[in-house]
Amino acid sequence: MILNLGCGDDDYGDVRVDRYVSRTTTHVTDVEEGLPEEWSDKFDEVYSKCLLEHCKNPSFVIHEMKRVCKPNGKIVLITDNAAHWRFYHLSKLHLGGYHGRGAMDRHYCVFTKEHLRNHFQDAGLAIERMEYLSVLKDEKKLKKIDKLLALMGFEDAAWARIKVAAVKR
Repeated sequence: MILNLGCGDDDYGDVRVDRYVSRTTTHVTDVEEGLPEEWSDKFDEVYSKCLLEHCKNPSFVIHEMKRVCKPNGKIVLITDNAAHWRFYHLSKLHLGGYHGRGAMDRHYCVFTKEHLRNHFQDAGLAIERMEYLSVLKDEKKLKKIDKLLALMGFEDAAWARIKVAAVKR
């Protein structure tokens, strides 16, 4: 069984949780207030895309992900990359100009690979893979800058998101 935390309109997973009702949400709850106790050790996979940066206490959320994941289950998390050049230098997204689904939908933090590694290790999760993802849908000129930075060896600044896959031992 797959849990999708912060699902938005994404239909991935058997149980899809968000703090706002959407066409795909199966449970409305605020993950920062905790997930139901009866979900402990229930899910084969806990998936989250673009949720962690909206959380005031990301460590608590990662620990909740671990709690509801079965032993040897997988946690897959995708979040914005703080080192990406557009977020770091240009974007209003992380500097106060972001407008989402409501007054409580805002960015509280962004992460580098090192930040995520620290959070996952603190939670006692075994990281299997970390990778950068290029997912922003922008002008072709800007994507060319991303590719050029990657070719020049500036991986951390070239990609917009980070994906972590970890296992609960």
